[in-house]
Amino acid sequence: MLLCIGAPIVNAESVTLNWTSPTTEWLDDVFMVSASDGWAVGRNGTIVRWDGTDWSTVTSPTTAVLHSVFMVSASDGWAVGTGGTIIRWNGVAWSTVTSPTTQHLYSVYMVSAVDGWAVGWGGTIIRWTGTLWIPEFPSVILMPLLITITLVAVVITKALPKKRRSASIPSKT
Repeated sequence: MLLCIGAPIVNAESVTLNWTSPTTEWLDDVFMVSASDGWAVGRNGTIVRWDGTDWSTVTSPTTAVLHSVFMVSASDGWAVGTGGTIIRWNGVAWSTVTSPTTQHLYSVYMVSAVDGWAVGWGGTIIRWTGTLWIPEFPSVILMPLLITITLVAVVITKALPKKRRSASIPSKT
């Protein structure tokens, strides 16, 4: 997705609005918390914020491409990007968060402050538990793994020597 900041638009009252982008970097995603609070992220770790009047750059803790941003509230937000980059907004500043993957992450969605998901390259799925991001294994990965484990167990079982049991035939009295 390409976000075009700086192009004139016409609002509902037919008034032309203009603003100037604070960056020449490509922006990949936008999330609006309200009409006066919005965020956009993009290339080289670019983060810009809308205050209801203008867009301005915000200090970023990364130079990685940021592909997606999601705000839980004005004081809690997430952005994800290349190399498994995850950053979090705490209401004051963005900071890096430990990621369980090095795969590129392309989208983040938060259900709440303690539950969220991010997805990316190669079927990567990670989940926010409220304290850390953990990998989730999709069935696309689990099914071949379970089939392989089952086949190995069958081969090993068949290869084991069978114990001979002496059979005693009960006698009739």
